[in-house]
Amino acid sequence: MTLTVKEYNKIVDQWADGLFRFAMSMCKDEDVSKDAVQDAFVKLWERRDQVDPTKVKSYLFTTVNHKIIDGFRRDKKYENIDETPTNE
Repeated sequence: MTLTVKEYNKIVDQWADGLFRFAMSMCKDEDVSKDAVQDAFVKLWERRDQVDPTKVKSYLFTTVNHKIIDGFRRDKKYENIDETPTNE
């Protein structure tokens, strides 16, 4: 079953605030949280034909969770590069 634009907009209205609070509780960064929520909704729209409408909440929260964790991993990788000793 494919989500209609009307159904999608209702889902955004219903879950955007909760997703943002969830993201903020994980990373404490407003910009990162907003980006994660926006990315989750974009991903939902792109996969609207594949996502079970009864599992939209789980899909969105899982997507935000993975986005935040990926950001932590990416940041940690760059921190390790910055800490590489130099031969001076």
